[in-house]
Formats: sequence, structure tokens, C-alpha cells
Amino acid sequence: MAGQGQRLNVVPTVTVMGMIKARLAAATRGHALLKKKSDALTVQFRAILKRIVTAKEAVGDSMRGASLSLAEALYVAGGPLRHVIQQSVTGPARLRVRVRHDNIAGVRLPRFEHFMDGAGARAPLLAGLAGGGQQVSACRAAHARAIELLVELASLQTSFLTLDEAIKTTNRRGRTQARRLPRHRSNHAGQWRRPEGRRHH
Repeated sequence: MAGQGQRLNVVPTVTVMGMIKARLAAATRGHALLKKKSDALTVQFRAILKRIVTAKEAVGDSMRGASLSLAEALYVAGGPLRHVIQQSVTGPARLRVRVRHDNIAGVRLPRFEHFMDGAGARAPLLAGLAGGGQQVSACRAAHARAIELLVELASLQTSFLTLDEAIKTTNRRGRTQARRLPRHRSNHAGQWRRPEGRRHH
């Protein structure tokens, strides 16, 4: 009824009282579980945030090193470098990325992993570069390291966004559940009062 607000219109019997108690216990337990889940996700969220800051710094240093190594290789190897590199590319990319998933408090977080396929062990073709082969190999290793760090950063940022949405959803559900708890307690405490004018003989 309108005058009763959010109270349930129930018959004051022992059976109904048991049902209301069960609903109150379930609501309390659900709210506690949502709070625990939110706390676990928040801890992971903060840990990933710290790792993102470290990864961004590492990516910046790695990209600067890769650019410097490329400049050194171009300086030492000279004009033939571009032609030799193009000749050495004979198939699909050997450095690849795959996706795995971690489960954190029921939330699936994507995790990117880099790997070399079966042809990854093949040495690059450095014939015709005279003394520039060593610099080209160093340049290749520096860029491979930069790609690995970029993949790691992409994985962390994707997990960061996924956790952010999961925390918002969990907190929203927790607030909704918290608003329902007073109603359940009111139903449990208020519905068993004897109506006015009713007497037992």
C-alpha cells in the first residue's frame, strides 16, 4: 500500500517470518560478498596502475634506444641496408601476439603475450652489409624489445579499463543492495506488531 512505503504486505505468521529472515540474511550476505569483491578488484586495480606507470617509462626508454640503434645501423651500413632488409623479409611476421585471460574475483582480464613462431629462430640475412651486420642485429633486438614492452603496456591498459568498468558495476550493485537492507530489516521488525483493536482471548 502507499502508506506502507516499501514494506511488504504479508500475513504475520511464523512461516512468513522465516521467509523474511531468510531474505534478510541473503541480502546481508550478498552485500558483504559484493563489498569483498569490490575490495579485491580495487587492490588489483591499484597494482596494475603502478605497473602501467613503470611500463610507460620503460617503453619511452626502449623507444629512444631503438631509434638510436636504427640511426647507428643506417650510419654504419649505409645505402644497402634498406635493400637487404627488404630481401630478408620472406614470409609472415615472426613476432606474434596471443590473448589469454586471468580470473580476478570473477572478472576475466585479457592478458596479451608476445611469442616467436616456429620460424623465429632463423637468423636475419645480413650479407652485403660489410661491417654493419652487428649494428643491424642490435637494431633488430632493440626494436623487438620495444615491441615486447608495447604489448605488455597494451595488456596492462586493457586490464585497467576492464577492471575500472567492473569496479563501477560492482559498486553500483553494492549501493543498490545497501539501500535494500533497511527495507528488509523494517519488514522483519515491523510486520509482526499486533494490529490495533485485535485481541486474543
